[in-house]
Amino acid sequence: MRFIRSRFSLLIVLSGIIFIFSLAAVILHNYYTLKGVKNLYSEQLSSIIRNSFEMQSRMSEKQLKVSTANPVFFPCNILSNNLQLNPHDIPGFDYMAVADSALFPLAVFPHNKINFVTLLPTSASEMKKLMSDGKITRFYGWINDNLVRISCIKIPWCEEAHSYQYGWLFAGEIIEESQLAHVSAITGGALSISQEPVSVKNTDQSDLSHKWNIRTSIPVYGRQNLPVASFNIESYSKPREEIEKYQSRLILILIIFSAVFMTFLTVYLRHYYILPLKMITLAFKLRDPEMLKMAKNNDKDFNSLQLFMMNIFSQERLLGDMIKHRTSDNLNSFHAALLYHISDAVYTTDHNNIITYWNCSAEALYGIAEKEAISQQADVLIISEWAKKSEKEHHENQLFTNGIMRGKMFQTTPDGSELLVDAVITKLIDCNGEYIGLLNVIRKSE
Repeated sequence: MRFIRSRFSLLIVLSGIIFIFSLAAVILHNYYTLKGVKNLYSEQLSSIIRNSFEMQSRMSEKQLKVSTANPVFFPCNILSNNLQLNPHDIPGFDYMAVADSALFPLAVFPHNKINFVTLLPTSASEMKKLMSDGKITRFYGWINDNLVRISCIKIPWCEEAHSYQYGWLFAGEIIEESQLAHVSAITGGALSISQEPVSVKNTDQSDLSHKWNIRTSIPVYGRQNLPVASFNIESYSKPREEIEKYQSRLILILIIFSAVFMTFLTVYLRHYYILPLKMITLAFKLRDPEMLKMAKNNDKDFNSLQLFMMNIFSQERLLGDMIKHRTSDNLNSFHAALLYHISDAVYTTDHNNIITYWNCSAEALYGIAEKEAISQQADVLIISEWAKKSEKEHHENQLFTNGIMRGKMFQTTPDGSELLVDAVITKLIDCNGEYIGLLNVIRKSE
C-alpha cells in the first residue's frame, strides 16, 4: 500500500502548502496595501495642509514685503522720532517688532506683549540659520495658548542707508479657528493643533473615531529648528474602506475556494482510493477475489496492484486445491489399502449393479481375480439369495429406510460352488444425497 500512502501524503502536503501560501499572500497583500494606502493618503493630507497654510502665509508675507519700503518701520526713524508701531500699517498681523542688526528690539506692538519678544532670535548666527531664501523666513511659537506664526524680513536702516546698515521686522499672526476650519473644509477632516510636537507623519491609529479614518500629524518648527507644535488631522479614507471591503471579499473567496478544494479532495480520495482500499481490505478478510473486480479505478498503479493481488489469490487457490487433492488422494489410497487387506470380502457396485471395487479377500473367497470381477454384473457373477426367503422383503425395507441390511445369504460362484455367508450391504450416496451404489461386506459363515 506504499503508493496509496504516498498519494495521500502528497495530496495532504500540497493542500496544506496551497492553503498556507494563499493565506500568507492574502495577509501580506492586506498589510502592504493598507500600509501603502495609509501612507499615500497621509501624504496627500500633509500636502493639502502645507499648501493651505503656505498660501495663507504667502498672502500675509506679501504685505510684509511691501512694508519694507515704508519709512515708518525704518529703525532710524523709530529711534529719532520715538515712533510707535501701528498694526494698521500691516493689516492681518497680531504682533510686530522692529530690531536692529544685532537683533535688539527697538519697538514692539502691543507694548505689553513681552512674550512676543522672547520668541525672537537673539543672535546673528541663529538668525542666519532661520533665513531660507535670504529675504524672508517664518517660524512658530506659543504665546499663552495661541500658536503664532512669525514672519521675519530684513529692512533698510533708513532711506539712504548702505547695505550693511539694516534692521529686522518681525510680524506675528495667531493661527485662528477660522483658518483651521478652512483647511478642514478642504481636506474633509477635523484639523486641530497640539502643543505636543511630533516628528513623524503618522501617529497612533488605535484611538480613531472610525476604523476607516486616517490620522496625520505635521510638525511645525520654532526659531531653533525644533518642533514646537503639530497640526493633527483625522480624515475619512474612502479608498481604505473600499480596499478593506475588497480584501474581505478576497478572503471570503479564498475560504470558499479552500472549502471547494477540500471537498473535491475528499470526494477524489474517497472515490479513487478510500473505497477501493476498503474493497481490497474486505477481499483480504473474506478471501474473495471477486470483490477485487468490483473496485474499479483508472489509475495504472492501482490496476497493477489489483492484478497482482488477483494473481496472488489465484495462486493461493491453486495451491490450496493442490494440497486438498493431495490430501484427498492420500486418504483415498489409505482407505483403499485398508479395504484391500482386511479379512472380509469387500466389493462395491454402482447404481447399475456393476462391480467397481474388488479386494483380495473377495478374490480368495470367490476364486475370481480383481481384473475379471471389475465391470461385471454383480448379480450375474455372484448369485445371491437370502437364507430365509421370507425375510427378503424385510431386508429390502431396512436398506431403503436405514441404508443398511444384514443377514445370512446363499451365494453361488461361477464354478458352481455354494457358500453360506454373513452379508452386510450398505447403500452408498453422494454429497447431494443421490444413490450411487452398494457396499458389500461378506464373511464366510461357520
